[in-house]
Amino acid sequence: MIGAGALTIRTHFANTLTGMFAGPEPVISSIRYTLEIEVQGKRYTATSVVQTYVYEKSEWAFEIGQKYVYRHRGEGLGIRLDDGRAIAVKLRSLKTPPDYKPYDKDVVLRFASEQKSFPIDLRPVGSGPPQAVVFDDAVAPSQGWRFDWLHPERTLGRGARIARFDMTPTRDPPTFDLGKAVPRVVVDRRKNRQQMIPGDEDVWFGFDAVRARLKNPNPLDETKEVVLSEETHQTKWVDATDRFSGGGMWSLVTEVEPIDVRYSSDFGTITLLVDDKPTVAPTLFVQRERVKRRNPANPVEQWAPIVCILHTGCADILPRPSGLSKTTGALIDPATEDVYIARGDAFTTANTEFQKDEIAEMNGRPH
Repeated sequence: MIGAGALTIRTHFANTLTGMFAGPEPVISSIRYTLEIEVQGKRYTATSVVQTYVYEKSEWAFEIGQKYVYRHRGEGLGIRLDDGRAIAVKLRSLKTPPDYKPYDKDVVLRFASEQKSFPIDLRPVGSGPPQAVVFDDAVAPSQGWRFDWLHPERTLGRGARIARFDMTPTRDPPTFDLGKAVPRVVVDRRKNRQQMIPGDEDVWFGFDAVRARLKNPNPLDETKEVVLSEETHQTKWVDATDRFSGGGMWSLVTEVEPIDVRYSSDFGTITLLVDDKPTVAPTLFVQRERVKRRNPANPVEQWAPIVCILHTGCADILPRPSGLSKTTGALIDPATEDVYIARGDAFTTANTEFQKDEIAEMNGRPH
């Protein structure tokens, strides 16, 4: 995977880091990535070249267990569809061919001379497929989805398919034109260069949900009674958030099935749609700057909406007295022993996840 053993570089560390490198000049390699997708009968193509510099570290370098330091120049992939939507593939998640050794000059030269293309494995094995995001708009998105490589039709529509996704070692220089297709992902939105964490506009939250059956009808530990309120009536259920937000929760249930989730207009409430449907929509993500904040002073606050069960009622089960919030909530219907689990998810879209020039950064030059 690109980025293995990478160390985050900041400009003010440039002089110190120079002393980490020992021995000969870095081994420099390039890989061209090509993605072709078909949406509504039209084929779209994106290509990018990522260049990797591999330095052998000096003996005193502090990164224990890593013999080499990797630095990258280039970008991920981006496609803008005719309807304005966009797909962006993150740089760091791109793969390298089998048996490719970017630190071995002879191997790099051999692969580059062969000009052979290798298909990218999109199955969820090992480190998984490359990370990609679908936006509702390439310039100013307000909604996003994780891209499902094995089922592109879920986010791109019926009939969408991956026609080609491969990588080819090359001698070409790195590319820096991702912004032509997806301007949003190459803009640096940090307030200053010292900002280390993504801002609210680059943190995206979403919730999905499942319905399941308890394997054991006996009472569970770490549960409590909770009242679900809806307009004129109330219903007593069981709050199992503490029990289901830890490890091993799936061993407690069987017959797990996904259900749809609906967000309120102010994102203060999510509703689990318990009505049976043949298909469930992919998880919708929205920026943290749009969700209802409980503690605006907390720069890393998680989204903690009120959780509702359709036609039953709502309960505020995610916040905790500590001021923190759970990202997974669970409610049990005592009449049926059905468990409804709402799971929070998040991804980030800082420009450095899509486009980097770490050689320029190392030399104190902004890209």
